[in-house]
Amino acid sequence: MEKNVFVALMASIGLGLWSAPVFAQNAHGDHIILLDGEKIPGTVARNYDHVQYRRVRFVTAAGQSEEYTPSQLTGFSLENGRHFKSKKLPGIQERVFAQVIFSGNFDLLFWAGKYYIQNPLEIVELKPVEKYSMTYQTDAEKVHNSYIGVLSRHMAGHCGTKLKNDIIRTRLFEADLISMLEKYHKCEEAAYTIHVERIPSRVVRPVFMAGGTHHSLLAQEVVHTRADKFENAMAVNLQGLLRMRPSRRHPKMFFDLGIGYSSFSTFIESEYGTTVTTYVSREKVRYQRIYVPLFLNHSIVRREKIDFYGGLGFELARASRFYRDHDSSGNIPEDGQNNVKGLRARIDFIRPHYYPAVKLGLDLGKPASIGLLSEFQLGYLPEASEMTLAGNLAVYNLLMASWMVGVRF
Repeated sequence: MEKNVFVALMASIGLGLWSAPVFAQNAHGDHIILLDGEKIPGTVARNYDHVQYRRVRFVTAAGQSEEYTPSQLTGFSLENGRHFKSKKLPGIQERVFAQVIFSGNFDLLFWAGKYYIQNPLEIVELKPVEKYSMTYQTDAEKVHNSYIGVLSRHMAGHCGTKLKNDIIRTRLFEADLISMLEKYHKCEEAAYTIHVERIPSRVVRPVFMAGGTHHSLLAQEVVHTRADKFENAMAVNLQGLLRMRPSRRHPKMFFDLGIGYSSFSTFIESEYGTTVTTYVSREKVRYQRIYVPLFLNHSIVRREKIDFYGGLGFELARASRFYRDHDSSGNIPEDGQNNVKGLRARIDFIRPHYYPAVKLGLDLGKPASIGLLSEFQLGYLPEASEMTLAGNLAVYNLLMASWMVGVRF
């Protein structure tokens, strides 16, 4: 049954991805700028809010589609505020679509993980500080050539002197650079534009899911004449998560952090055979698990209202079990000897356990609206259970396969 459910889930995911339209913004929110300066409105076709484009496919308002390279355009802009210009950056042979993050007396550009300052005469890369313990002159020269030195030279004057300590404390991160440039332009009373201001740097969305979890015992230390199983291996599973997109620079990545609860009542059936008798035991238990899941997820395929993603992570769990009753017996041999001992199962954790987990998910809904979720999760807990019957110890790992559905707000 579980296999059929998994196959149905994968089939529904594939059908949804196959039939979904390509993600696009407002048809008139994007535009390109031709080499002669003409601005043409339309749509830059994309599935993600990328920070880097090597070429763009543009669809005009009339429905005409064409692909452009950096040598064919002056630049382009997206509805969300991102602005790109065709630039010849230092150290790069061909022109690229550099993202303009900040523009004013001088511009802040971004490409391939590096930041650049553009003034009317040149484009300068902002390089990290590198210090050597040779001489004071070497240290001073190296710091002067770092991004701190570049910022200091561009902000020379009264405001640069006034903001000297702020410049020195500026880190080579987007938020710090924008803040520093904004302070300087305000001091100079100069006009400026932050092109990523409308794009939130962090987005946190609550998620609630419910579903079922199937528990499978995987033998670790078990003799061939021993068998243990759950009569009913399905548990109710609830999760509450915070889904966090940590940076606008990584639109495909997001984190899940939350708390979950799983519970089920079942019988543990055990059998152990020896040369003289076969021992059997049946014990009713209630198993409860409280856990904290943490996942790093990556969008695999995205369409307008569909996001298919995968995640790697781990869960921190505390579990407990309660025995309800106990029944053990043995097949008594002809000599009347019977050394039956009861089943003792340990499915609780003496201390918190960390264990790896993976998942595949489907998010139905636009990113800015309420969405419906479906996830298949798999967790693996080593040495989760010890069961003793007639003096024989069996050690099992636990495989937990969950199918969850829920809502993203």
